[in-house]
Amino acid sequence: MRTTKGFTLIELLAVIVILAIIALIATPVVLGIIDDARKSAAADSAYGVISAAKLHFAETLLNTTTAPSFTDEEATTGRVFTCDGSTCKSAGDPAVTLNIDGTIPVGTLTLSSSGVVSSTELKFNGKYCFSITNGTVSRDTTTCAAT
Repeated sequence: MRTTKGFTLIELLAVIVILAIIALIATPVVLGIIDDARKSAAADSAYGVISAAKLHFAETLLNTTTAPSFTDEEATTGRVFTCDGSTCKSAGDPAVTLNIDGTIPVGTLTLSSSGVVSSTELKFNGKYCFSITNGTVSRDTTTCAAT
């Protein structure tokens, strides 16, 4: 009798089939985890925007040169910042730029003269939308559903 060492072709194919089945099951789970992590990172960035606006408001109260006082119009309507994905600037003169840690969104942000931050839609990474009401962040799935 001859003794053989190694695996037969059938055994190798069985292992490959089992590994393929495991990969098919695991891939959607891993992709879901990655997407959840991206959503959480975008939400954290939205809170970073709020922190930057509140810091700007505190500087405004101190009336520093980097954060000028609210104009009469801004005292009524709030200071509006337009974010373009690279910076968030106010439209006033002088224009004020928020120092944001994290991803900078696309959209508009309003800082009231009492320090309340609000926004109808901030889009992060072109995919995740959040609204801010009275300093509270909520994920907006209706306006971002198409993207």
